Amino acid sequence: MLSRPYSSRIRLEMSDLSHSLGKAITRGGQMRVFISSVRRGLEEERDALPGLITAIGHTPIRFEDFGATDLPSREACLAGVGNAELYLLILGPNYGHRFLDTHQSPTHDEWAAATAAGIPRLVYRKDGVQFEKDQEEFIQEIGNYTSGVFYDTSHPPQTF
Repeated sequence: MLSRPYSSRIRLEMSDLSHSLGKAITRGGQMRVFISSVRRGLEEERDALPGLITAIGHTPIRFEDFGATDLPSREACLAGVGNAELYLLILGPNYGHRFLDTHQSPTHDEWAAATAAGIPRLVYRKDGVQFEKDQEEFIQEIGNYTSGVFYDTSHPPQTF
């Protein structure tokens, strides 16, 4: 059950996201924002974010919009991270498939690529869900005091 109308939820998210984007990048102009997450368990958030990012004057980048390409999917996603000016990570309950070579999920690989490239990173952790063990370990790495970042908590859409 929604505690507020859907439009109020969007205004709240736009305000929070706009404030965070402004803090992450101080230079003016339009930014390319790479949206990174496992889709399963975050479908509604992933579908809403491009409109929110566009509404505040920036360009979203996400795998759903890549279309047909001759690049392997993994390479296309990592290139998308490299072309972004801000990396936006949404952490939901699922860690995702582990690659044999890196022993990490695609989202974890994208996080590592953004970190290595020095791309500013914003992280939101979904509240009110049960995280897989691998995802909990990834969250601990992200929040590591010496090498990680502070992150914010986002509430499940039905609580807005």
